[in-house]
Amino acid sequence: PVSGTTISGAICGVIAIPIGSPSIAVITSNGNLYQGDNGGFVPVGRFSSGFTGAIAIYTDGTNSLLLLGSAGGGSYYTYGYREVVIDSTGNLSGSFSEPGGDNSSISNTPRYRSSLGRRVVRSMFQAPVGIDPSQPLFASTQSQGLWRYYRSKGEWNADDNSGG
Repeated sequence: PVSGTTISGAICGVIAIPIGSPSIAVITSNGNLYQGDNGGFVPVGRFSSGFTGAIAIYTDGTNSLLLLGSAGGGSYYTYGYREVVIDSTGNLSGSFSEPGGDNSSISNTPRYRSSLGRRVVRSMFQAPVGIDPSQPLFASTQSQGLWRYYRSKGEWNADDNSGG
């Protein structure tokens, strides 16, 4: 049995965090984010944008992030995904940030807002080095197909398999 905080809400997403001291992240139907290990779970934060089920770990060799699909609410670009920083010990920051800026999976927030930020993301995946040394980040959207982040261009585009 696992001790610690009782998880509130139906579990909608679970992912291993293989950074620092291994743990798992759990997000529930009511947006509560927890982190835990065999010693139990602790609440990390509340995701108020509506979780879509997309959950992934992103790393660029320097930064590590937990990515969570956002069902939005509010302005036109509030879909897409949000980022939670994972520190070098494997702990989640608890702060849900829009992509762009420091410690982010992307470099250009305005381009994100006008592209993937307008789409509901249902699944995300970063290819491991063994599959593709450039470790591309992919996002599957609800109605606009598969998207890929092109680091060389600094933008998200619908994936056309051209190698970007």
